[in-house]
Amino acid sequence: MDQKVTLIDKKSHQGIEVNASGKIQLSAQNPSVVQLKISSEDIKEYKKEGNNLVVVLKSGELITIMGFFDADNSLVLQDDVNHKLLWVEFSSNEESLSATYAELNDVGPLLYGENDAASPWAWAAVPLTAGGILAWAGHDSGNDSDKGIGETNEGPSAPESVVIGNGDEWITADEIDADGKVDVTIDLPADAVAGDSVIVNGEETVLTADDIAEGEIIVKVDAPNEGETLEVDVIIKDKDGNESDPTQAEATVDTTAPLAPDSVTIGNGDEWISADEIDADGKVDVKIDLPADAVAGDSVIVNGEETVLTADDIAEGEIIVKVDAPNEGETLEVDVIIKDKDGNESDPTQAEATVDTTAPLAPDSVTIGNGDEWISADEIDADGKVDVKIDLPADAVAGDSVIVNGEETVLTADDITAGEIIVKVDSPNEGETLEVEVSIKDAAGNESDEILAEAAVDSVLPVVEIEAITPIDSDNPADGVADQVLITGTSDEPNAPVEIKDKAGNTIWEGMTDGTGAFSATVDTAAVQAGDDVTVEVTDKAGNTGTDTATAGDLTFSTDTTEPVVEIEAVTPIDSDNPADGVADQVLITGTSDEPNAPVEIKDKAGNTIWEGMTDGTGAFSATVDTAAVQAGDDVTVEVTDKAGNTGTDTATAGDLIFTNDPLVLENDSANAVYQESQVNPNPIGELTSDTAIKLLAGSSATDKLEFSIANGAQDVVITVKSESLVTVADAYSFTVINKETGQEYTVAASSTAQGGLVAGALGLEALGVVGDDGNGLRLDIHDLPPGDYEVVVQGDQSKLADILSTVSLEDLGSNTVETLILDTVTGLLKDALIGNENIAVGLLNQLSVEQLLNLVEGNPNPLVSGLGSTLQAVLANPLLALVLGGITSATVGEILEGDIDTGVLGLINNIPFVGPDLVQPLLNAVGGLVDGVVDNLDSIGEDLFNLVIEPLIADVLLAGLIDNLSLNDALNGLLGSIKDLLNTVGAGDLLPALDDVLQLVAQEILSNPAQLFNEVNAAVYGVDEKTYVAEGNVLANDEVVNGSIIEVNGVPITFNQTDVNGNYAIITGTHGTLHLYEDGHYIYTSTVTSGNATSVVDDFTYTVQDEYNNTEDAVLTITTDPVNETIDFSGTASDDMLQGGAGDDILTGGAGADTAIYYLLDNADATGGNGTDTWSDFELGADADKIDISALLDGLQTSANIGDYISVETNADGKAVISIDRDGVSNGFSASDLLVLDNISPADLNLTNDELLNNLLSNNQIVY
Repeated sequence: MDQKVTLIDKKSHQGIEVNASGKIQLSAQNPSVVQLKISSEDIKEYKKEGNNLVVVLKSGELITIMGFFDADNSLVLQDDVNHKLLWVEFSSNEESLSATYAELNDVGPLLYGENDAASPWAWAAVPLTAGGILAWAGHDSGNDSDKGIGETNEGPSAPESVVIGNGDEWITADEIDADGKVDVTIDLPADAVAGDSVIVNGEETVLTADDIAEGEIIVKVDAPNEGETLEVDVIIKDKDGNESDPTQAEATVDTTAPLAPDSVTIGNGDEWISADEIDADGKVDVKIDLPADAVAGDSVIVNGEETVLTADDIAEGEIIVKVDAPNEGETLEVDVIIKDKDGNESDPTQAEATVDTTAPLAPDSVTIGNGDEWISADEIDADGKVDVKIDLPADAVAGDSVIVNGEETVLTADDITAGEIIVKVDSPNEGETLEVEVSIKDAAGNESDEILAEAAVDSVLPVVEIEAITPIDSDNPADGVADQVLITGTSDEPNAPVEIKDKAGNTIWEGMTDGTGAFSATVDTAAVQAGDDVTVEVTDKAGNTGTDTATAGDLTFSTDTTEPVVEIEAVTPIDSDNPADGVADQVLITGTSDEPNAPVEIKDKAGNTIWEGMTDGTGAFSATVDTAAVQAGDDVTVEVTDKAGNTGTDTATAGDLIFTNDPLVLENDSANAVYQESQVNPNPIGELTSDTAIKLLAGSSATDKLEFSIANGAQDVVITVKSESLVTVADAYSFTVINKETGQEYTVAASSTAQGGLVAGALGLEALGVVGDDGNGLRLDIHDLPPGDYEVVVQGDQSKLADILSTVSLEDLGSNTVETLILDTVTGLLKDALIGNENIAVGLLNQLSVEQLLNLVEGNPNPLVSGLGSTLQAVLANPLLALVLGGITSATVGEILEGDIDTGVLGLINNIPFVGPDLVQPLLNAVGGLVDGVVDNLDSIGEDLFNLVIEPLIADVLLAGLIDNLSLNDALNGLLGSIKDLLNTVGAGDLLPALDDVLQLVAQEILSNPAQLFNEVNAAVYGVDEKTYVAEGNVLANDEVVNGSIIEVNGVPITFNQTDVNGNYAIITGTHGTLHLYEDGHYIYTSTVTSGNATSVVDDFTYTVQDEYNNTEDAVLTITTDPVNETIDFSGTASDDMLQGGAGDDILTGGAGADTAIYYLLDNADATGGNGTDTWSDFELGADADKIDISALLDGLQTSANIGDYISVETNADGKAVISIDRDGVSNGFSASDLLVLDNISPADLNLTNDELLNNLLSNNQIVY
């Protein structure tokens, strides 16, 4: 082990602590006190080797003190255990040493000089480190030493070790033999020889050669009583009688076995191990309930596997041990024993369980109530429960459980014999559905699959009302006495079974209610007499039966000789053939009578009965007969007989039975596909990427251009300007597209409209608008860009940037962009104000630690400054300051210069005994002198001082702003406030300018090099490969179809086997596009057109419709995709849209918002500039409404005074307003031509003349010229 040794110089009284793991070298010129922190009892002997002292420890370690006998050196033993300080005095005989010990209070008597000595226990309280300096001031102890003399012996070595029993400090029952003795094993030392003796508690045993060979000997020693401790002292005595030091050991008798476990449970304790009780590793839980005397450190032994109990186990009162589960059908047997820390074991507690992981079969069936999927009132008992019958599977046995919705019922032998069990389950509320899940669980806990059943509660009895019991006299002639009874009524249960019973409960009629719930039954008077009760029962689908009872009245009535009134209303032919052939095969005869619920008989022209029935409750009748019974021109007679036997008749003649069915009329459909999107080629035609060339500058000046050319015909292109920065570049940049041949240009900037804003006007190009590509740039889509050479000029807008700087967050900008920029800007301001200011410099210096102050002046070229730094270093090197050196270097300069010697680090120095006050002033002088030297040389040190103190603090404040995700404005405001608070401490709180000034400085810095903010600005031109056009409508909307369906397209049968949110549809591939046709006739057509294609293409789809009569008809859906005469439709937007049809006669729809139709010069030789005549379908007249921009078409000489020469309003044949232009006014180059039809504006409807309408448009600023 490492021994700590203190060397105390006898002259200077200063000490140093060293490690004695190696050799200790003493100086012959400086005699020392060598103080070993060991007990004399740990020392085996002292040896003199030359002038060196060797201390031999009983552990076998050696401490060698080199040159000990070369000077007046002294050895002192510091026994911290026994609190003794022993001075070792040596007398030598050649190499043999005798030692005499004298007990000291301190080492003062051994030191030179007259000063008092400090107590070594006081030294022990002062923390020392290897090589650390002890400041010690001695004094004359005046103590007499108590001297005891003993000489070292050359006895044998002590035993290496002594072990009682198994060496665990406890003696258990199995370690005590039948004679009550316990084994004591002595490991013999290396120098033991046969004939030496081992003495154990005074009992001596002579060692034999066999003992020596074994290296140990076992001696039997009487074990003490329970709970007592056996202490043994073992000594080796050689043949000369020399004895070794004793080796000791002790152990306590504990032979009491712990209590057995309270219980042992395998799995869930049901004597079975099911599948869900075996984990993925094939193990099952064994839970042991611990006995009351179990303590942490005891062990639980399960089948020989030992687990040490923790405090948590004891607190829980149980422990769970994983045990391997045996194979299917085998039994796991576990023996569990508690073993205490002394090795005593409890009696075993046993448990066993058999593995059964096979799930039983599921129930054969589950039936709720009577199994008809309904729960009726009579199936719900008084407790609100319904029977659920479970047919048990073949493998079910008594003791298994049936689980119904989580409720478990154990099966009995009777249940098994019956093969079923009925379980009561709570019935839900009226109208709700009972769902039951039933499984079988065996005794091991294995569960079968679930069987599901459900039934809805319908416990409301049908409402039944007998409306009338009417006597009928069917005799002919009537005799006034009823021979039949008509029973009529209603129920709230349509199409339900009806049973009518007589007064004795016998069923006299069965039938059904009709679709309205009405019933009507005719029975003989033999079943119902006057005064008899008649009961009607109606049963719903759930089995609920509602009843009503009425009493039959007098069945004899006065003679009625009035015949019923009968009227045949129509004899209608019916063509029921499929397909219809236009010739009737049935005849529908309808009419009325004033006799409700009366017999009806219909006869043909020969008087033969061809139909019998009843009038309904209103007296109406309706009968269908075959045309074999009734032909065109035949008379048809209807007879109605009242209950008195009177018969009324009416006769009608059947008309023509050949007719035309409802016509199937289809009209052809047509639609124009509307442009939707472009597919851009990812490889740019031209590209410009610049970190420095594209800059944000005031005005519209630019530093670089992107040039590109279009050859081989017109081409659609997309022009983008983007920045990979998180900051939206659209607010800071614009770009201009210029035709290098004509010089015409148009600037594209950011906009808030739904289409992305402005449309390119350069060269009169047809464009769809500026689109924010991903929030980081501008995008311009241009249709049909003519061949030629072009350039894109990227520009910056300083005012736009200022808006960005006030809204963007520091987190958006990122730590690698503006953080450094702001830091440089703000710190630059402060450096200019602070460097050279002596008062502020002193304030900054006071913030530094002493260590930072030394680092500041290290290597300074000024010899005065570096010399002052060396002076402070020398003061700090004083070994008397070693204990407080860390406190001095971490203290601030200001703290030290305050000079408070009662607190802080100066207080620590001042309290060093005897020398403290003398150390304070040199430190104050050195620090103060160095501060003065720095102030005197600010020209060379000021910037380093600023960088050391101020700049890191500003960086910390800025980082906090980034974390808080503040806007640049707010962050700078907080930054300035924090910095001013900081500068107040050095008297410089008012040096920074106001926020607006700092913000402007930061903005200017960013503008001077935008790559710091908008890194990687990219301008590119991409070609468009294809454009997508879409048409949508419904082919059946304009057709006359009765229950018809589309069965074919282009002669091919179709199946609507695809589904989306619009319904079922079929996909039909046309020549130029794809048609999605839905069952209801709705369609969506999509076509793709190659970029630059100016040719109109047409897709025709011939569709076949079949109606309910199986009539079929064809029509054609024609869809035109015209890249020139386009439909521009923004009807779905509420924003201010830019509409531009370009070449051709286009249809414009702007929707809500103030929209602008903009015209560009596409063909300079054309009267409309190549734009054709467009139609605006929803132009809104008024101030701040829609506008028409024709400025690019006119010759540039137009003014408000002569604009009438250039533009006029005409009226077309439909009375609609037409904007007509003359591109050169009064010149003869062009004549007036129609440019735009305002399809929803009629001057006449507005009570305006054409000129008045033009004046209104101009005064509203709705025409831009």
